[in-house]
Amino acid sequence: MDATNFIAPGNVRGMSDQRGRRRGRPRTWANDAERSRAYRERKAAELGEPARLRAAAKAAQAATAQARRQSQALATEAQRWQRRAQAARRDAAKARDQARRARARAQRSTADRDDARRLLRRKLQWARRVSAMPGVRDDPPALLAIIAELEAELARLRRERQALHKLLRLPPAELAARQRAWQSSSRR
Repeated sequence: MDATNFIAPGNVRGMSDQRGRRRGRPRTWANDAERSRAYRERKAAELGEPARLRAAAKAAQAATAQARRQSQALATEAQRWQRRAQAARRDAAKARDQARRARARAQRSTADRDDARRLLRRKLQWARRVSAMPGVRDDPPALLAIIAELEAELARLRRERQALHKLLRLPPAELAARQRAWQSSSRR
């Protein structure tokens, strides 16, 4: 490498390695103490600048880390709220489904009740006709048979009514099992 191509820090025009260097003749100091004091001030300013930059960089890193922690905390909280919203949607759908099933059960039970009333009305009309028939009033075994048949029907209807009140509070699996049991017992 030859000396003409060598670029020393002070050899480039317009690019000084020291800031604020004044042009012209160097200043003359009144005494050595003042010159030493000015030198120390210059050195302190030169050495203090990197420390100030390091402190500013450290503060910026701390602020960045804090912002990152806050954003992570907010993201976690947002995910938690999203999970809660999904759970609320699932619960609402479940409640709608349960309400729909309860309405269907109520409609079926109302239809069953109406059928039972219709059958009972027929039997009562039949009993009235039988009681109006001559000779049946005087036949106690026939009257007892009619009363026993009607009592059994009345007891069955009372059991069904009590069971319907309990049905509205049962989960679907248990409800299906009980319906099968009632259907098999009512066929007997």
